Amino acid sequence: MARPQKISDAEILSTMRSAVIEHGPMVSLDLVAEQLGVTGPALLKRFGTRQNLFLKALQPDEEGLQRVFSHPLTDDRVIVQLGQLITRLSDYFRAALPCAIALRSCGLAEELCEKRPLLLPAVDGATRWLEAMRDRGLIDRASSPSTTGTAIVGAVTTRLLAAYLRRKPWSAASQARYATELAELFARALESSSSSVKRRPPKRRTGKG
Repeated sequence: MARPQKISDAEILSTMRSAVIEHGPMVSLDLVAEQLGVTGPALLKRFGTRQNLFLKALQPDEEGLQRVFSHPLTDDRVIVQLGQLITRLSDYFRAALPCAIALRSCGLAEELCEKRPLLLPAVDGATRWLEAMRDRGLIDRASSPSTTGTAIVGAVTTRLLAAYLRRKPWSAASQARYATELAELFARALESSSSSVKRRPPKRRTGKG
């Protein structure tokens, strides 16, 4: 009889993350083991403790966040590129936020947040991305990339966090519509005057007599 194929650490950690996102931070280790076709003790033997397994599975995905901002800028309209960035951020935080909540419930978040914070790198990445947009003359040079980057990350994460806590995830259509609305909002504030349509001056009112 052939020996069962060894399950990789990456597969175990991925299954653990998916289980936490679907069932919450108190998900049973036996449920995760069942999905992998192994036993709970086998998982503990591999990672030592449940706490260590949680820590490895749920810690922030730094490479994933870097990929959010690694897409090169183009000559597309600001609103298009903002919409794409907001969509990538939403996809990232849809998985990252439940993991961060689970870590906190396990008492692991405080130490980890000091070493690998979740939101600050996202704000830094958004700030650098907007600075690059400004350097290319795509957005107003008087704009504040830091303030805008903070606002974008906040707008994305607040909505996703509320949906997770209510256990009512937004539909794909709703998320797409929200990304479009956010992109329109920030584009109006950021687009340089040279790339926007000049407004006509208001007509002067003529008094009678």
